[in-house]
Amino acid sequence: MWSRVLANIVAAGLAAACSRGASAPSPTPFALEPAGTTFQQIDADGDQKLALEALHRGLGVHYYYRLGLDLDGDRVVDHVELTTAFFELWDTDDDGAIAPEEWKRGIDVWFPDRSAITNFDDWDLDHDRVLGIIELGEGTLRPEIYDTYDANQDGIIQTREVSRYLHVQWDTNDDGFVDLAEWPLP
Repeated sequence: MWSRVLANIVAAGLAAACSRGASAPSPTPFALEPAGTTFQQIDADGDQKLALEALHRGLGVHYYYRLGLDLDGDRVVDHVELTTAFFELWDTDDDGAIAPEEWKRGIDVWFPDRSAITNFDDWDLDHDRVLGIIELGEGTLRPEIYDTYDANQDGIIQTREVSRYLHVQWDTNDDGFVDLAEWPLP
């Protein structure tokens, strides 16, 4: 029953997300850009480091974030947007399924503390060794996953909460900046 309800919610959200049209760029290509491209685009002052505000502003205009998470531009990331974004971002070969290696790469980048993550087999409900959109949706619906980004636990993920979480996680040397050596995206 729960899977059918979630499937209907995700299907409706996917229909809305896909309505952005065929001409809209896909946020998928992790592997298609040379290393550091995204960082260089976000690092507007060229100092090779990003404070929280710089990361937030940069992610707000870059396709990984604008089209990748907050699909409707309301500055809130709901469950359908989170699932849709992760599916698009993690399916790097665009085959319509997330293989274990793609899942691991997605988890490593978007949940670097990994404290809320189980293992691939826990997400692969039909045990076919790939994740479809429904399986990914059910995985991200778990409170320990969704709440990773919902810092104030109000049930709503604000884009600033995502930026804050990622800045803290990606700043591995705790100097208050994310530098190119710490940057996990291409």
